[in-house]
Amino acid sequence: MAEVKNTKEAPIRVIAGTFPAACGDYAKKLKDRLEEAGMKDFKVEPAKDMPGYIMVSAERGSRAEAEQLIEQAAAKKIRLSM
Repeated sequence: MAEVKNTKEAPIRVIAGTFPAACGDYAKKLKDRLEEAGMKDFKVEPAKDMPGYIMVSAERGSRAEAEQLIEQAAAKKIRLSM
């Protein structure tokens, strides 16, 4: 029997920062700074597999889209990662 491979790429998460949950104000300020720079789809949410931490991140459909977002942020002197 032939194996069916999933050709659909999983969403790529672009991360601006990860903080302890007690630093929610700092994470919100980072999200606001990103919005001012024109990057509106970042969210503050619990960090996956890291209890007690939150992260400021956005999802992109492909690696190319994620790299484009990182380059756009770098031009504005904002550091992002995948």
